[in-house]
Amino acid sequence: MTLFWDDAYLLHLPVIDAQHKQLFTTFNELATATAAGISAAETETLLVRLQHYAARHFSIEEKYMTASHYPGLERHRQAHQEFATTFAQMLADFRAGDITEPLPARIERQLSQWLKDHVAGLDQSFGVFYGHFLQEFKADDHSP
Repeated sequence: MTLFWDDAYLLHLPVIDAQHKQLFTTFNELATATAAGISAAETETLLVRLQHYAARHFSIEEKYMTASHYPGLERHRQAHQEFATTFAQMLADFRAGDITEPLPARIERQLSQWLKDHVAGLDQSFGVFYGHFLQEFKADDHSP
């Protein structure tokens, strides 16, 4: 269930790339720990940590999109919201003891594939757009 970072995921936006790598690391810590059968309190701590980090990352990513007038912002925002909603439901179910499938399996099914697909898909589209935006910005900034 480990997510492996691949440099093909790079957007060439250092802040966002570092956050993506940290999301993979945090996800892997959660997946490894839950598969090892850590306590409920430790599991909740890791779930909340990932939830907060993802929310912070989404906010920063969307600020870059807003600043660059990215036309795919709303679609991207919706994808972030879908992840946040799914994650919040998983956390609520965990807290209520209402997990109908083992947590490691649910994490794999609902989160790992979403994270890989999102970074390799929607985020890549934004990375290409932002690269062009920076080139145009630099060209305008150095005009005679």
